[in-house]
Amino acid sequence: MFRKISLVLAIVFLYINFLTLSSCASAPSYSLIELQEILDECEERKNNCHKMAEAARALGYPEESLIITTAKLEWQKAEEERIYHKELYDKEVEQEKIRVWKEKEKEYPNACFIWKYFRDLGYNEYVVAGIMGNMMAEAGGQTLEIQYKIYSFDKKYYGICQWSMEYYKDVKNASLKEQCAYLANNIEEEFKIFGYKYKKDFTYEEFLNMRDAESAALAFAKVYERCGSLSHFQR
Repeated sequence: MFRKISLVLAIVFLYINFLTLSSCASAPSYSLIELQEILDECEERKNNCHKMAEAARALGYPEESLIITTAKLEWQKAEEERIYHKELYDKEVEQEKIRVWKEKEKEYPNACFIWKYFRDLGYNEYVVAGIMGNMMAEAGGQTLEIQYKIYSFDKKYYGICQWSMEYYKDVKNASLKEQCAYLANNIEEEFKIFGYKYKKDFTYEEFLNMRDAESAALAFAKVYERCGSLSHFQR
């Protein structure tokens, strides 16, 4: 008897609580924080509806009873609102990414150009990060302020990868876009010749499929840059 009374009271409490929460009002625009709060609220409403229906079933109410059908109806409403606001949330996330990217482009135009260039070619983010880690060491002073017109002190090396002017004369005085194109065009051949410097039978395809930025940076340093081992930790 007391158990049934407790369950009835629980149902009443959940129903009142659920009615209190049943307002995901529309607004012209939301911040990401506001949208997340709405999504959390919708999930809470759904949980309350589920608990209410389960409590009613425990008391022996049939599925077609008012309390269970109401719980189902309100659960569906909450889910529809969740879907609607999730779409808004996802759009706002994309807009935020665009805003952040534009800020980074202003601050680090060369680094952003390089990132976009190789991502557009299909390189995954780990490999691009590994390549850029090397460029930061070679031409950025360990920062994203990568300088593409930079020569070494002895004028023997040039550009974002500090190519040897003895062996890679075609890249001399090239623009940033031309340097990126040069790298994209000869990187596969370099890996065919020097892949073993990273590990036995290491291929360009294996490099492209790497999923760890630090490993990709080390592979690029050993195979493409072929720099001294003491500088590997800087990449």
